[in-house]
Amino acid sequence: MFFLGNIFSPGVVEAFWDFSNLSGYKILGAPIEDSLFYLLLGFLLGGMYEYLFDFKIKDSSGNSLKKDLALVYYFIKKQS
Repeated sequence: MFFLGNIFSPGVVEAFWDFSNLSGYKILGAPIEDSLFYLLLGFLLGGMYEYLFDFKIKDSSGNSLKKDLALVYYFIKKQS
């Protein structure tokens, strides 16, 4: 979005951000702190979605792999 904003309105990012408080690094014209924030927010929301909607990993036949993953975890824990 920052990239498109800079194409259609050059200087819009610099007008809205106070870069003296940021690192100064940019990716496609956007502050790197913004990219990191959205990346970490995506990781957080992905886990929350799986938890809230009871997401289950299934194999190709439709069987849940939760039990299989628990067994793998058990054997890894037992080895250490």
